[in-house]
Amino acid sequence: MLERIKTFLIRNFERVFIFVVLVSIALINYYIPYKIAFLNFFYIPILLAAYYLGKRNTLYGAVLCIFIAFIFAYRAPESFFPGNTKFDVFFNISTWACFLMLTGIILGAVQERLLSEYKKIEKLNMDLDQNEKELRKANESLLEN
Repeated sequence: MLERIKTFLIRNFERVFIFVVLVSIALINYYIPYKIAFLNFFYIPILLAAYYLGKRNTLYGAVLCIFIAFIFAYRAPESFFPGNTKFDVFFNISTWACFLMLTGIILGAVQERLLSEYKKIEKLNMDLDQNEKELRKANESLLEN
């Protein structure tokens, strides 16, 4: 039983990871009174889903995030109104800034991975061209004999 769960988690790591992030976001939004600032946190599972799961699953994830946000807004609409104190303003801006940096880090990591894959493909293409040249030479030498 435990081995089956481990195999499932390894095989579906991306989906499980995004689900865990989404559930943790929902829990954070449920317990944190500053809902407006934490709405930006929903970008993270969507970015991860876009990278790992493709457009269709990303759309499903976005709809789920919107649904969760609407549930929170319906249950406690007053928690979506920003406060009037300096602390409220500072906290909302600080939280937004942290999510902005986190999004930048995630997209930077994605860009680095794509660049690495591009370089790997470029090297494979060069090796393929070299092998093609060697095969042509070998073919020509066989035809001459």
